[in-house]
Amino acid sequence: MSRKIKNFKSGSFASFDKTRIYYEMSGNSNFDKTMLFLHGLGGNLTVWDSQREFFAELGYTTIAIDIRGNGLSGRPKNRAKYTPEILAKDILTFLEKEKIQNFILVGHCLGGIISIILTGSYKVKPQALILIATTYKFPAYTTLIQRSQILSLSADLLNQIPFYLGKPGHMSMDKFRNTHDLNPRRILNDIFYTTAQSFVSLYSNLFLFNGRKLLKNIDCPTLIIHGEKDTFFSPEYAIKLHKYIHGSELVLLPKANHVLVSNFPQELNLIIDKYLREKINPVINNQ
Repeated sequence: MSRKIKNFKSGSFASFDKTRIYYEMSGNSNFDKTMLFLHGLGGNLTVWDSQREFFAELGYTTIAIDIRGNGLSGRPKNRAKYTPEILAKDILTFLEKEKIQNFILVGHCLGGIISIILTGSYKVKPQALILIATTYKFPAYTTLIQRSQILSLSADLLNQIPFYLGKPGHMSMDKFRNTHDLNPRRILNDIFYTTAQSFVSLYSNLFLFNGRKLLKNIDCPTLIIHGEKDTFFSPEYAIKLHKYIHGSELVLLPKANHVLVSNFPQELNLIIDKYLREKINPVINNQ
């Protein structure tokens, strides 16, 4: 996979439970202005290449992390090691190891859920929080699957297999640009490069997540961006996030679906840049 992104630092660190977590840093190595990007379920940090290039040119340090079970990060063979709270603790460990305090947090889908936990439960206070196509809980229809415990049992069985069902690594989204949410080839590629074990372990734990009570604790400028054609999380969830997070702003994109990071990168960059210029940068520049 050919990438244009230029990193000044990349590698992995041992998280709190020794799981290796992969990350990349590009742009300004002085950390004057820093953005941390967290990808969605079944993705990897390369999905943010367009955003990282765009904001690096504007003088930002950009950091992207492969969430555990994804990309080049470690894959524990235990479903209990994939709860959203543990994923958030990985990011908290990274922030502590790198001594990063002032940063803008950007999360898509699963990355948004992790961001909600970081800010609402672990009381991390970024300079700004950008939530993209995410939710504070899964739709009601998942209750049936949750009660049947099909996913949990499947994850436990898959984790007993001694080899990966898939190929751990980075998958380029270039060939899947402008695909709809339920594109079978893209979804199968997501699962293949995440591996079936990690994908199902992550998914089974997400069904149990409900962060409604955490939203009132979020005490930082927050921008919520959502596609009106999102079939995974309807715009109703973005509207509720906006309602429950005090002082937040909401942007709904009429033509965008759930994978808007890949399908609408330029629009996304401009929306985030406008928000940061108007709401955040004057504060950062005066610090």
